[in-house]
Amino acid sequence: MGFLGHPSAAFLAAEPSGKDRHLDAAFSREEAGGDNRSPTTPEGNQMNYPAIQAQQAWMAMSIARQIAEELRTTGQFDKLAAAMALDDAQRLFAGWAMARVRNITSEELSPDLAAIYERFAGLYGPFRNQVAVFAHVPPALRHLLSLLIELREAATLPKRALELAIVTVSKLNACHYCVAHHTPFLVVEGVSPAGIDRILDYRNHPEFDDRDKLVVEYAIAAWDQPNRIGDGLFARLRRYFSEAQIVELTLRITLCGFFNKFNDALGIEEETEAVAALSACAGSPDAGPPA
Repeated sequence: MGFLGHPSAAFLAAEPSGKDRHLDAAFSREEAGGDNRSPTTPEGNQMNYPAIQAQQAWMAMSIARQIAEELRTTGQFDKLAAAMALDDAQRLFAGWAMARVRNITSEELSPDLAAIYERFAGLYGPFRNQVAVFAHVPPALRHLLSLLIELREAATLPKRALELAIVTVSKLNACHYCVAHHTPFLVVEGVSPAGIDRILDYRNHPEFDDRDKLVVEYAIAAWDQPNRIGDGLFARLRRYFSEAQIVELTLRITLCGFFNKFNDALGIEEETEAVAALSACAGSPDAGPPA
């Protein structure tokens, strides 16, 4: 994701809007010991976060503007890290600073569910914030997350094909959480961060072979227009994948879309470990996540 093309860049580097000024006013009112009522928009509608979150949004927007300005003038900031900061600021601005629901810890669960929780949060990947939300629905924790663990252990699909599909769908849905988590996995599979940036431009992608291009093409088709997939596309899939692999690839593509929507609807934030892994990838074209 390049910073200069990021939709937040121009917005955050611009002069303060009416809503920005309203956040400034809420911040000043809080400093002066004013009331804690939620700020209102210039139209008089109450905003969906209290004054303390308005403070956070005000500060995040200020920092993001500084990043935007320094990157524009010096070109020295890491583009991916800057884009992440801008995304976080925009989420704060929209009132999404924290997950919409409380994070449940594994200590609050029965031993069998706690074991699944910790296994998914630790061995599967740095998904602790996500599993902490899923824990509100024990059957989802028990069956859905266990399904992902079992699929990974079975390794029916080539890992590169799987991660290409997941990142493709996550970019289509603009799910920052999933892109941040799966970019390091795809880097390990040999795709550079720059190559991941342009994954949707797959037809002439210099890092993709024919199978890679086919996986991205199918992921786009299966997510965007599943009722219009022609026989020719499936014929090409059969050259590289068994029927079981095609079914699982389709499962993972559509399941990824579910996770994208789930994460964004509930405002699940990236974990510190995931941010560190993504930063390590951005720091070196060939770097993978920390060991």
